[in-house]
Amino acid sequence: MTTQQTTFTPIRTVRRELPAETYNTVRLGLLRLGSPLRLALPKLRSVDAILEMERWTCVDRMRGDLPILGWDDFDMVGRESLHLPVCCQMRFFHAHAGLIVGSVLEAIVAAVRHALATRSRRSFS
Repeated sequence: MTTQQTTFTPIRTVRRELPAETYNTVRLGLLRLGSPLRLALPKLRSVDAILEMERWTCVDRMRGDLPILGWDDFDMVGRESLHLPVCCQMRFFHAHAGLIVGSVLEAIVAAVRHALATRSRRSFS
């Protein structure tokens, strides 16, 4: 599953730091649940997160998976500990995507944790 992030030109691209907890949670989810991983973000209506090792993309599933936000080019150079943030490129594909960045990241972490917990419960059943 390759995302449309590579097909569409972003409106804006900025260099940002992802909090360590966010990056580590998603990375753990990808390692345990497989990559790519597609998760619905229920608090954000029709937004899904498509998570891959090299890129994360939030798409609008009601509009044919048009990208809204994306993160890629994760810079692991100089990251010596798990508690350090990770620099990456954040790509905005929608004019108002900047308004939901915080909510999207929180929703992604919650969805990955839920998927991991669900998998763990099934393993013990």
